[in-house]
Amino acid sequence: MSTPQLQRQFGNAAARGTGSPRRRILVVDDDPSLRLLLRTTLAADEFEVEEVGSAEEAGEAARFRRPSVVLLDVTLPGMDGLAFCRRLTQGATYGQPTVILLTGANLRDAEARAAGARAILRKPFSPLDLITLIDELDDLPAELVIGRTEPDAEQLLVYARDLGRIVEVERRQRRLLQHAYRQTVVALAEALEAKDPHTGRHAQRVQQYALTLTEAVDPSLLDDPGLEYGFLL
Repeated sequence: MSTPQLQRQFGNAAARGTGSPRRRILVVDDDPSLRLLLRTTLAADEFEVEEVGSAEEAGEAARFRRPSVVLLDVTLPGMDGLAFCRRLTQGATYGQPTVILLTGANLRDAEARAAGARAILRKPFSPLDLITLIDELDDLPAELVIGRTEPDAEQLLVYARDLGRIVEVERRQRRLLQHAYRQTVVALAEALEAKDPHTGRHAQRVQQYALTLTEAVDPSLLDDPGLEYGFLL
C-alpha cells in the first residue's frame, strides 16, 4: 500500500472516530498469533473486535453479540469455515453479517460464493489491505470480491512491513503539524509586535536567547517541542 493510500486510510479511521458507531468484527481463526495481530490492527482502527478459535465458539458469540463483519478462517477444527459461513449468511439467527473468508489453501470462488461469503482474502495478506477491504466492501458490486495477497511472504513479515509504513506516515504527519503550529505561533508573535514598531523582532530575539540559555543549563529540556513556542510568546 502506497503512502497516499495510507494517508487516506488514516482519514477513514479519523472519520469513524467522530461520532459514528463502532463496527463489531468477529475474528474466527484457530491460530492465536494471527488472532492477536488482527485484534491489534482492527482495534487500533476504531473497530470493536471479538476473537474466537472455532466455529462453535463463534456461533455462541455471534448469537448474543451480532457482528457486522466476520473474518472467518476456512480450515477450522470441528466445523469448517465454509459450513459455518452458510449458517451465518442463511437465516436470521446471526443477523446475516458480511463474511470475509481467510484461507491459505486452495479455495474455489464458486464454493465461497455458494456459502454466502462476500470476499476472500488469501494468506498471507496485508492488514492495511484488510482494513481497506472492510471499509470499501459496502460500496463494491455484489459479486464475490477477491482481496490482494502477498505471495512468497510470511504473515509476520507482512505485518512488520506495514507497521514500518504506518510509523513513516505518522512521523511525516507529525512534522507537518509541528511546522504548521510553529508558523502560526510566529505569525501571532509578529502580529503582536506590529502594534509597536520600535520593538523590531524582539520576540524572536528573546526566544533565541532563552533556547541558548536552556541548552547551557539542561539540554534535555530542548526535547520538548512546546518549549520554543512558549519562549516565542
